[in-house]
This record gives sequence, C-alpha cells and structure tokens, in this order.
Amino acid sequence: MLVKGCSLLVKGCSLLVKGCSLLVKGCSLLVKGCSLLVKGCSLLVKGCSLLVKGCSLLVKGCSLLVKGCSLLVKGCSLLVKGCSLLVKGCSLLVKGCSLVVEGCNLVVEGYSLLVKGCSLLVKSCNLVVKGCSLIVKGCSLLVKGCTRNSRGTPLRPWGPSSLQYNRYRVSFLEVKRPERGIDHSPFLAPKLKKE
Repeated sequence: MLVKGCSLLVKGCSLLVKGCSLLVKGCSLLVKGCSLLVKGCSLLVKGCSLLVKGCSLLVKGCSLLVKGCSLLVKGCSLLVKGCSLLVKGCSLLVKGCSLVVEGCNLVVEGYSLLVKGCSLLVKSCNLVVKGCSLIVKGCSLLVKGCTRNSRGTPLRPWGPSSLQYNRYRVSFLEVKRPERGIDHSPFLAPKLKKE
C-alpha cells in the first residue's frame, strides 16, 4: 500500500507540473492573442482614417475638375492637379483596404489563439484537479499503511484456524497440545473418577 501511495503521489505531482506548464503556455497564448487583437484594431483604425482621407481627396479632386471645366484657360493646370489628386486618393484607398484586410486577419488569428489558450487553461485545470485527487488518495494510502504498521499485524480472528496457528489441534472429544499428554475435556472428568 505504501508503494502504491508513493506511486500515486509521484503521478499526481507529474500531472501538477504538466498542468502548471499548460497554464503558463495558455496564459502566454492569451497574452499573444490580446496583443494581436490590439495590433489588428489599430490597423483597422489606421485603414479607416486612410479611407476617409482618400474620400476627401476624391471630393476635392472632383470639385477641382468642375472648377477646371468652368475655367478652361486656368482649368488645364487645375485638371492636371485634380487628376494627380485622384490618383493619389485611389492609391490611398487601395492601401487602406489592404490594411483593413490585414487587421481583420490579425483579429481572426488573435481570436483563435484566445480560444486555444482557453482550452489549454481548461485542460490544465482538469489535470491539476486530477493530480490533487491522486495526491489525496496517495496520502490516505500512506497514512493507512503507516497506521497499520505502527499497530503491528491485525488481530487474528478466533476460530479453528487461529487455534491451529497457536499450535493446537482440535478433535471432537479432546484437545491435543504438542509436547504434552492428552487433556481430557471437562465433561469427561466425572466418568474418569468413577472408573
């Protein structure tokens, strides 16, 4: 029982160590996922600001085109400037869209890391609970084994097997002890005196 208790203690401690390492790994995954979420949200904000800036440049370019059409002489330079602003706005729109897509990918990756970290936390908690129960079981077996050894062997029950253990042989009418004569049973004593 002592060996079984010690083995359960060792098994429980190894499960505790494994559970703690999984807890650390899950927490690091949670931290990494949160940082990715923050980075993705900042990229989303930056992309949206670029989208707003590109739209304002498009509006400004269109207004310059309208103004350039009304002023043909002065408008040629304004048309060229408006077209350059349109091209710049379109490039900013493309860049903003790519940043939005990258931010969404980071948000999805961070969410998956959060889910994985939570599952690792649940698994590690289960391992810690299992290890603690094994440690408690091993300790109870150790205590049971130690108390049994401190009391010595348990008392033998009375009966024919214990009489044989004490080197008595029991027959129906007499009790024979080793290295002694025959002791007659008490109910035969009056018959022997009469004879």
